[in-house]
Amino acid sequence: MISRIANFNTFNKISLKNNPNKNYNFNRSYGCDTVSFGNTSPILKAMLNKQQGEIADYSKIASDFGIELLSNVEALNQESLKSKIQEFLENNNIGNINVENLKEHPEKMAQGMARGCFTPKINNDLKGIKGGTIYISDIPQDKNDKDIITSYIAFVCHELTHALQYSNDKTGFGFDNEINSIDEANRIFALTNSIKPKIVPELQSYPLESFLKDYKKFNLSKDEAKNILSEIRKCDLPIFDKAVCIDDDYIAKAMSPNIPLEEKVNMIADITIENFIKSNNVPQEKQKSIKRAILKRYIFEFQTEREAYNTACKILKKQYNIQGDIVYDMVPKAYKIVEDILSRKLNTIE
Repeated sequence: MISRIANFNTFNKISLKNNPNKNYNFNRSYGCDTVSFGNTSPILKAMLNKQQGEIADYSKIASDFGIELLSNVEALNQESLKSKIQEFLENNNIGNINVENLKEHPEKMAQGMARGCFTPKINNDLKGIKGGTIYISDIPQDKNDKDIITSYIAFVCHELTHALQYSNDKTGFGFDNEINSIDEANRIFALTNSIKPKIVPELQSYPLESFLKDYKKFNLSKDEAKNILSEIRKCDLPIFDKAVCIDDDYIAKAMSPNIPLEEKVNMIADITIENFIKSNNVPQEKQKSIKRAILKRYIFEFQTEREAYNTACKILKKQYNIQGDIVYDMVPKAYKIVEDILSRKLNTIE
């Protein structure tokens, strides 16, 4: 199981005309994350509060570290960054995670698709991790470019958020005792990992595409929209030094323009769970538990991704002194919308 940073890659085609028939195409060669947790949906929030008391704000911890790194970026190089990350982990009582260059990752696909990734090694009883590795790409050569270095540090701290989450998890990585077998967990990990790349564009690319198409609706000029496109090409992030107001309804419609998003998510969940039960010959008496386990794992992943993307958003807001929402906030908002839909669905399985 691998957590990979998912980012906005460059558009293949660019058009800022208000043309409803125009297709906006991203380069789809992104990585995708599989881990995180934090300020959660109502159902799992109650569960987490019960199990571990006050929930730590890992997004704040990681983003504060990122701002600290950016305050003395001139002194950073690959080795000093690795040393500072190790020190950060130790200061947060995490002593069993290695930090390696992304070039050392055993999977060539990970090297080409992601800015970084976190690979946890989960204990067989699903209680904590026995280790793991954070892989980070080379630090940018042009550290004086504020946009490039800020996006790089934001991506690094995204992965540090995941390391904090997994190292401190008390939920069985979302399963909450629905299952306690690493073999069953691995089958569900494989399921969620195979499905997530298919929905990542809807969570990330589609809202941004819609936003850029409707730039006039958000009181942006064409030049400002072009600048956002330029930043995506340069940094893999939609950096923009102004606050924007993009509500949840707009994001949900962008993710699913043809049918209500809740209907679409529930349909995908039903089909996914049914296929898993059939392909794994799950006996009748275990099907309810497996359904709940799959939904809880999905909710866990959406929660954790939301928190990790919030880390990046906090760094961007601090660096550019922005109050309110930024363009990149569309990503954690999208994850939260789907997380809440799945939480409601989980509540119906008695």
